[in-house]
Amino acid sequence: MQIVLKIVLGILIVIAGTLGFLIYKQKADTQRPVPVSGTKVDTKATTKTSTTTTTKTPQITVTGGVENAIKKIITAGVSQEERSAYVKYLETNAVSKTAISMVGCKPDANNISIKEGANLMFNNAGTSTIKIIINKENTFVLTPKASKTIVADFKFGPSVYGYSCDIPSNVVGIVVTK
Repeated sequence: MQIVLKIVLGILIVIAGTLGFLIYKQKADTQRPVPVSGTKVDTKATTKTSTTTTTKTPQITVTGGVENAIKKIITAGVSQEERSAYVKYLETNAVSKTAISMVGCKPDANNISIKEGANLMFNNAGTSTIKIIINKENTFVLTPKASKTIVADFKFGPSVYGYSCDIPSNVVGIVVTK
């Protein structure tokens, strides 16, 4: 009985090792650089050669405008490549402003850029009190017809920061600091 168990265990170990190798091989094959036309990629070279190698990352098509891009960068389960493409889209399409006017939880511009360290004013043009949360850390309340000026010097330096209205999960806009 013990011999049979040892044989079965040995077979299972061989199968597991083979599957592990096949998975490793498949991942290695899919992570090789993709050549841009006109270049040669030598994936077996162990020393530098004079051949220029260019790699190309998969092309992500950004669709749906700013609102969709905002949703994509805060949604769980979005790949890092896709999130990066949408962040780049937001950085490229941000409108340079130093003030955001809000009516309820609707900003007059939901994708702005501002120089890091500059003053940024939030204005509540509506008739109800709103709470603004920037990157889940900076929070302030605006009563109707009130405004608040803050300094755009957020925790991570020049970057893309979401701002929410009333609850942290209600991201209504993006501030790109440069």
